[in-house]
Amino acid sequence: MIFQRKNSESALDRLERECNDDFRLLDELGPSHFGVEHLLELRERSFARIDQFLRRQKFIMMLGGTAAAWIFMAFIAKLMNYIWLSFASFGLGALSIMAFLALLLLQQKQFGTKGDLDYIQRIIEDELKRRVGRVPQNPRPKR
Repeated sequence: MIFQRKNSESALDRLERECNDDFRLLDELGPSHFGVEHLLELRERSFARIDQFLRRQKFIMMLGGTAAAWIFMAFIAKLMNYIWLSFASFGLGALSIMAFLALLLLQQKQFGTKGDLDYIQRIIEDELKRRVGRVPQNPRPKR
């Protein structure tokens, strides 16, 4: 009972899932184990992941801002003696904060941090520079 596996995923399934994560392999093994074509593909995928991360981060921050607006509205409603509007606004503010935190944790689990994404991209570009002498032009401008 003590050593019983808690999840139903077999060891082979877990191993296959972890080995299919190219970014994790790149971080653990280093870029020298990948071909140039694969590194270029990973570079494009890293640009896409950073773009997706930034879009989601913007949405999450807007959601956090709405939480502050709902709570501010609740205080104003309370000052004007609109008790039910105040309760509703506090409730919506609490829901917004919970959604903000849940989405933030979900994004952290899926992508890691922006620094992690930048680090992977820098590893790829450094390896491409080392191999080719120079990296092909960056298709996206720096932000």
